Amino acid sequence: STVSRVMNGNDKVDPMLKDKVMAAVEELGYVPNANARSVRSGSSNLLSVIIPTAEIAIFASVLQGIMDMAEVNGLRVNVYSSKGDERQDLKCLREAAAGGPKGLIYCPIHGRYHEHVKSAVSPDTPAVVVMRRGDMPGVPHIYMDDFGGEYRAAKYLIQQGHRHIAFFAGFWTRPAEDVDGILNLMDAEGRGAYSTLERLAGYRKALDEAGMEFDKRLISMTRFDHKSGYEAMNEFLSTLVPFDSVLCGNDLVATGALQALKEQKIAVPERVSIVGYDDSDLARISHPRLTSVRQLPYTIGEKAVEALMRMAEGRRVENQKLDAALTIGMSTAAKS
Repeated sequence: STVSRVMNGNDKVDPMLKDKVMAAVEELGYVPNANARSVRSGSSNLLSVIIPTAEIAIFASVLQGIMDMAEVNGLRVNVYSSKGDERQDLKCLREAAAGGPKGLIYCPIHGRYHEHVKSAVSPDTPAVVVMRRGDMPGVPHIYMDDFGGEYRAAKYLIQQGHRHIAFFAGFWTRPAEDVDGILNLMDAEGRGAYSTLERLAGYRKALDEAGMEFDKRLISMTRFDHKSGYEAMNEFLSTLVPFDSVLCGNDLVATGALQALKEQKIAVPERVSIVGYDDSDLARISHPRLTSVRQLPYTIGEKAVEALMRMAEGRRVENQKLDAALTIGMSTAAKS
C-alpha cells in the first residue's frame, strides 16, 4: 500500500520512506500498471507510440499511418519521442507502458531494446516493433528490407561503372567507437536493431558479387541529419581516399553531402554519384533530384495498428518484411 501511495503521488508518505521506494523502483525497473485490468479486458482505447523523432519525414509518415488507422478503429494515440537518446528511450518506454495502453508501437534506436522492453513493458501489454528486424517472442517486428534495399542501390552503382563506393553509416547512438568496431557487430545477434548494419551487409554482398574488394576506408559514420551529412563529407574529403559515389543513411544526410560537394566544386553526378535513402519529398525537391531507396513508412504504421488489433483478439502475429525499391533520380550517372 505504501508503494501504491508513492507511485500515485499521495503526499501522505514520509519523505525518507518515499525516497527509499523510489530508489527501489529505479533499481528494479518497476513498472506500475494501474490499468492492467482494462488492458486484459480490451476496454482501453489508448495506443502508445515511441519514435526517435518527428522531425524526420520517415517517422512522421509512420506516425501518420498509425494515427489514421487508429482513428478508423476508434483509438486514441499518445506519442513519445526518444530524441535519439538511449536514456530517454527507456524513460519513454516506462511512461508509455505505465499508462495501461491497449497496445504499444515502438521504434528502437539501439541494440539493447530487447532488455528495455522486457524491463519496462508489462506482459499484459501487446507490443509491436517497427522499422527494425529482430526476433523477440510475442513481439512482432514490421520492417523494410534494408539489406535488399542497399544491395540494389550498391549493385546499381556498380552496373553504372562505379568502383569506389563510399558508405555513410548512420546511427542514433554509436554502437562502436570506430569502423573496426562497427564491422565486429556484423555477426552480432542484435544486428537487426540497426538498419545501417543491415544496409552495410547488403552493400558488401553487392561488392562480393562483383568481385570488388571491401575497403573500410570508404566507411564513414554519421547521424541522420543534414548537418552530419555535410560534416561527414567534408571530413571524408580531407582523408583523400579516392571515391566516385556515396551511399547515404537517408535523404537528409545525402543533401548535406551534396552541399559539401557543391562548395568544393565537385560536380554531382558528373564526378560523384549520390544515393539517398527513404525517397522522401526532400529527394524530389533536391537539385539534382536524388536517386534514393524507397521505403513505405505509412504502410508500416498502418500494419502496426492492424497487428495490435489482432493481438488484442488473442491472435498470433508474425514478423512482416516489406520490399524496398530503388527510385532513379538525377544524382547518379554512369561513369564515362
